[in-house]
Amino acid sequence: MSDSNQRIVITGIGLTAPNGNDLAEYRANLLAGKSGVTKYEIRYIGETLAGVCHFDPLKYQKRKDVRRGTRAGSIAIYCANEAVQHSGLAWPDVRKDRVGVFIGITEHGNVETENEIFEISKFNYDTSVWTHHHNPRTVANSPAGEVTLSLGITGPHLCVGVACAAGNAGLIQGLQMLRLGEVDLAIAGGVSESIHTFGIFAGTCHTRTPAGRTETRSKNLRRNRRPRDELRRDGLRASRSDSAGGVHEIGPAPRRNRIGSHRHRQQPRDGDRARGH
Repeated sequence: MSDSNQRIVITGIGLTAPNGNDLAEYRANLLAGKSGVTKYEIRYIGETLAGVCHFDPLKYQKRKDVRRGTRAGSIAIYCANEAVQHSGLAWPDVRKDRVGVFIGITEHGNVETENEIFEISKFNYDTSVWTHHHNPRTVANSPAGEVTLSLGITGPHLCVGVACAAGNAGLIQGLQMLRLGEVDLAIAGGVSESIHTFGIFAGTCHTRTPAGRTETRSKNLRRNRRPRDELRRDGLRASRSDSAGGVHEIGPAPRRNRIGSHRHRQQPRDGDRARGH
């Protein structure tokens, strides 16, 4: 259990977003007001607008793993590995059974299910061509599990479904597990992979939300969902993004409890000089 003197720090940050694939790029584009929204085409909907990430999934995965896994899992793997690299931790020396993975998700399984239905439609909806990979792909905990396989982690891992607050919820879960003493290091964050499901776009248009109106009326990509601009931004957009981080406790054993993070790198020499909570 935690005590009043327990302090927790974020040690490394990994992220991918429509306007950046690392912290420096993302921050620069965010401050410059670049949204990353671009033209995008998806089946049954046609040409629309969306926030598209352009990270390299093969940086930390083999082609077979990308093909068999989930898109949300692939994004989470990229960000988790980036957070570990950014933290400066000697990863081979870290006890993997004392590392936890806590991923907040907005939705999961829609993309995989829609893809399979589209595939069997080519065969007169013959379910014998339905892939056996569908079941593990759509397990709600799949993205967190894929991260553990990538990094060799054997500690607790789970996904928290909380819609738009996914990233915050993942970090909070990691912090709570650290304070409970269940893990010494937590990789925590959130992932959203909505742009590959036509249902998101169709539902948004039919409910006549701002995105539905601006799908046909707004052609100014720079105005659409401009970051940090409450007056001139225009409409809602589906987008893909993820972030992950590492968190630790700073206390009597300063190297024990850590959270890898994708937002801030910190290597304090002692508890007094650490920034934390």
